[in-house]
Amino acid sequence: MASLWGDPGPDVVWGFDSATELGATSDVVAEVISAGGGSILARLWPCGRNARFLGTFDIPQECQAITAFGCKLICRSPMPVFEVGGMDSVLCHRRCTREDMWNMVELCAGIGVGTMGFSQVGIRTVCATDWCLPFTQAFQEIHPDIPVVTGDIGDTEVLKQLHRLHPEPATLMCGFACQPFSAGGQQRGCNDNRSSTLPKALRAAVLLRSVAVILECVQDAGSNSMVRNLVDSFSRQCGYHLAEVNLRLEDVWVSKRARWWAVLTAPFIGQVSLRGFLASEHPTVPRDLFPSPLVLSPAELEQLVLDPDELEKFLAYEQNLGRLFLKLDGKAPTALHSWGSQVLKCHCGCRSGGFSHETLSKRGIYGLLVPLPAMGSESDSSLPLLRHPHPTEVALLNGVPEIVWPSDLRLILAGLGQMAAPFQALWIGAQLQQHLDTVFHGSSSIDLLGLMDHLSERMTQIAESLTFLPVQPLDLPEPPVIELDLPIDDVSNTPWVLFRHLGSIDEVTVVHTW
Repeated sequence: MASLWGDPGPDVVWGFDSATELGATSDVVAEVISAGGGSILARLWPCGRNARFLGTFDIPQECQAITAFGCKLICRSPMPVFEVGGMDSVLCHRRCTREDMWNMVELCAGIGVGTMGFSQVGIRTVCATDWCLPFTQAFQEIHPDIPVVTGDIGDTEVLKQLHRLHPEPATLMCGFACQPFSAGGQQRGCNDNRSSTLPKALRAAVLLRSVAVILECVQDAGSNSMVRNLVDSFSRQCGYHLAEVNLRLEDVWVSKRARWWAVLTAPFIGQVSLRGFLASEHPTVPRDLFPSPLVLSPAELEQLVLDPDELEKFLAYEQNLGRLFLKLDGKAPTALHSWGSQVLKCHCGCRSGGFSHETLSKRGIYGLLVPLPAMGSESDSSLPLLRHPHPTEVALLNGVPEIVWPSDLRLILAGLGQMAAPFQALWIGAQLQQHLDTVFHGSSSIDLLGLMDHLSERMTQIAESLTFLPVQPLDLPEPPVIELDLPIDDVSNTPWVLFRHLGSIDEVTVVHTW
């Protein structure tokens, strides 16, 4: 493992904190021992202490554990006693089955790109959530059969809503915020407010009694001290088994996208053996998928073309805009959340304007631009006419099996820029399901490479169904005719001087020598 960097942040107790003062409220998980007569006798999880809950309860017979939100500690000895407001504050959990483990709750789901990868394995996303309303609206349009909640995953009401949508056991997936850990940012780690998405996600896993947790982030997150502190303490206190791997999309596809993945599994499941990508035959560079940019409608071009002001701002920080053009014979760059909004506000609402002058001056401008056939911009023929990539082009480059998108194309570019790449999601999800098959049935019929090949074939079929701009031959001048004055020492030694051409001007005389 790489050496750790950043501040580890505070330690976290993933359950009832014995230092809780009388009268204080907390969220508590407990395994039910006995219920009846206005009280529940239970064993606190994960610390294992016996406790009693007082209130008006209606606990189903099959309930194996409860989550009590906002319960008040009213006694410490001989055991903790909690006062609960009522069943509105209680989640009931039953024991899980193998079938339950095909279900997934997605946190920080964005527009649901990772969902597409997990579904290739047969994993069912049963509900999802994201804080960003434009993203959840786009998610619902892309995945109309999956209920989605808009809100902060640290909000108790959001967790209650997710449980109401799917009260059964499930795996939890979270691609937590990458900005605090990305080498392309300031890497402030736990000192960046956005880093709170990871502890909130792990807290949600505790309160929802998730049987497995899948985490995804930029590669440097795996060596960040705060991330390690949180993941390792969760694993140690809750008894979950931790497996992790770094996956590089460029090892199996045409774009760069390096990500750290971790899988935490409940004690009875055991540890998943995560492997890196295995070599197989897939497209390796963009030219293997498409020869040129997509043909776009006027409405699509209107959304994606750089207007004069935007182009001027680009040129202020990158005079050689050709550096941002897609190289068809090399790996495409990592798609970023800022594609389409580098110098403008982000359509997801995370920024009200472009990146600051200081940021762009220090780090440069990143993106992917597509030159248009016209010779120049409408206002100045000396300037190029450029557009941002279409979501379908970014989808092809990243193995996303979708071509129908919501109408706000720059919003979708932002969503694609923070995707859990489907090839990676498939690879992780398939290995988890292989392991679960082995635990429950002794073996698994899941064909990992077969699933990867199937997604690759699907992407090739999508590319073949699209219309691309015709590839124009290069308009090159005729090569100059150069008179070569090469001296020959003795012309009598050249065999052709012994022959004379007797044909017309459009005929030739062939001289054979040996």
